[in-house]
Parts: sequence; structure tokens; C-alpha cells
Amino acid sequence: RAAPGARCSLPERRGHAGAFQNPGPLDIASELSREFFLVGESFVITTHRISTGFARYDMMLTRRHLILIDSSSARFEPNKIPLTTILSVAAGRVATGEPVITLAFSEDTGTKDQQPQNLLFAQRPGEHRKRERDLWIRKLMEQIVLARQQEICGGAQSPAGEPTPRP
Repeated sequence: RAAPGARCSLPERRGHAGAFQNPGPLDIASELSREFFLVGESFVITTHRISTGFARYDMMLTRRHLILIDSSSARFEPNKIPLTTILSVAAGRVATGEPVITLAFSEDTGTKDQQPQNLLFAQRPGEHRKRERDLWIRKLMEQIVLARQQEICGGAQSPAGEPTPRP
């Protein structure tokens, strides 16, 4: 938290609050937003066909969470990862050439599993998702920085849900 009397300056947010930047045809936001969002939380970007281990997910990035939603018929509970628990974000690719994002978590996440998590952007034959992965890395890093700054500044928000500096 900021020291008493200190001013926190948060960078200006660009773009439309809640605007979609969805590189795929999937529109998961309209149906799921009421179920997974906190007040003032908005979509940053969504995508589909993300694999972790043997499971396939739709993935959403909000201002506060990275959300993995089971896209199979099993429909397991969504995995909501608070952005403030993500320690690092790294780009890579697997032996088959598919792009991957590797997330490392801080030790104070409160979960048992502290292992890095690979988010594989599954590709169809002839498809290339490297640019999409790169966009996700940029957006993830931006939102992690904003979430950490908001946490440090005491979580002050404007009525529109945007972070605001504390006096």
C-alpha cells in the first residue's frame, strides 16, 4: 500500500472498457459475464482452443483475472487466476511448433500447486497463432502491472470501475 499522503499515478487506460479483441469466432463473453465478473470488472480479450495438459479451454482476460473455462462437455468449474498472483509471463513453443505462454506464480497464491502453467494455443493444420499468443502476452503483462499498481494504491476505483490515483 502507498504511504499516507503519497500519490499513486496509474497509467491511462486506452481503448474501450469492455471492448472485445477476439481473434476467434467465439463469443463467450455475453453468456458468461454475469456469472464470473466482479463489479467493475470488464473483458480485455478472449480466445478459444487453449490446452493445459489434457484439457481444452476458452480463455478470458479481465482487468483482475485470467479465467479458463472448460470447453468440453464435462463443464468443470472455471479456473479464475487473480492477476496479482502471476509472477512472470513467458513466450515459447512446443516441439510441434504450437505457441505457448508459460505462467509462473508467486508463492503467496494460497493454492497447493505452485508449478508453472503452460497455456498452449492449439493450432489446426496450416493455422498460425503466434501473433495471437504475442498479443495475449502484451495484454497479460499490461493487466498484471495495472492490477499490482491498483493493489499497491489501495484499490481505489472511479465509478466507472477504472483505477484512480489516491490523494
